[in-house]
Amino acid sequence: MALGLSGLLIWFGAEWISNWKENRRLEREVQVRRNESIQRVDQEINDWNVDTALSIITDLKDDRTYTPGELSGMEAKVRRITDDGLYSRIQSSPIDGRITLSEQYLNAYPNGKHRKEAIEDLLISRSSVLSKSLQATQEFNQTYLQLKNLTSALEEYSHDEIDFSVIPLDKLSEQGGNIWKIKKKSRRG
Repeated sequence: MALGLSGLLIWFGAEWISNWKENRRLEREVQVRRNESIQRVDQEINDWNVDTALSIITDLKDDRTYTPGELSGMEAKVRRITDDGLYSRIQSSPIDGRITLSEQYLNAYPNGKHRKEAIEDLLISRSSVLSKSLQATQEFNQTYLQLKNLTSALEEYSHDEIDFSVIPLDKLSEQGGNIWKIKKKSRRG
């Protein structure tokens, strides 16, 4: 009887270990699939493929591997790169972020519904950065780079129907003149 009981314990123990190993293997497989799915969604987001990313997320809903919160988080990441989502991010970003996001918007959505506003935001932000360079009397190379960036953007979008009066060019010219006077006085003095 003792031998039978110990035999049963060994058999149940072996069965438990076998089940544990199988569960562990399945958990790893699920984790690998989850990681691959997340990477696929992230890759589509990086490639600005909104429809493909949303399609992958829809397939993941059927898979039931992700919680509703995780799926909502993925969808939110995709919405951030849609036409409206990206423009919304432009509006709520600081100046340096506005420049980067405006350029991303114009590259991703060259005929997007917020194109005009994105161009205006880009030009205003570039002129603001140049204005700050002039006020801070930064090194010539830095200020010159900002001027080139603004000039390049003005040239690139000169054929669009943009209201260039939103750009404070008169302030830039005034600041540039003041900087020139200060430098001229410092050379004499």
